[in-house]
Amino acid sequence: MPDLKIFLIVMIDFLSFVYGENGPCTEFPNGCCPDTMWNLRTNTCTECQTGFFSANCSKICQYPYFGKKCQEKCLLCKPDMCNFKTGCNDSRHKDEHTHSINGKKEVHEIGSKKHSTDVMYVLIKTFMSVFGVLFLLYIIVVIVDRQKKNRNLGDLQNSEI
Repeated sequence: MPDLKIFLIVMIDFLSFVYGENGPCTEFPNGCCPDTMWNLRTNTCTECQTGFFSANCSKICQYPYFGKKCQEKCLLCKPDMCNFKTGCNDSRHKDEHTHSINGKKEVHEIGSKKHSTDVMYVLIKTFMSVFGVLFLLYIIVVIVDRQKKNRNLGDLQNSEI
């Protein structure tokens, strides 16, 4: 039974690490990874607001970058005309192109990229969950093996008496 107690303590500690209130990046405040910050209202790490990035969303996008996670570029305007949140202030210089299909005008932004922070968080959580299940199975096998050995030893001692 001491093995079972140790196992339960380890599993509770593991689950509190994986599913706890703090984020997965322990070297940052509240465990929030870069490009996220601690949200006091929801008690979770949330993405930076548009135009901000870095640890705890402490930096603004630098020219020529702007927008969500600073993934868009002001290619056709000067630095003083590029807003770190919205891009080129003059609509003639926005980083977009238009085309017409069947008389309908459509606007498409160019150069937007998806950041990998969310993917890394999911991968870390998945890896830790799989590791936890494998660890749990290992502990169960060890406990069952010890119980069999103890039972066999007890049967052997009873047969000698």
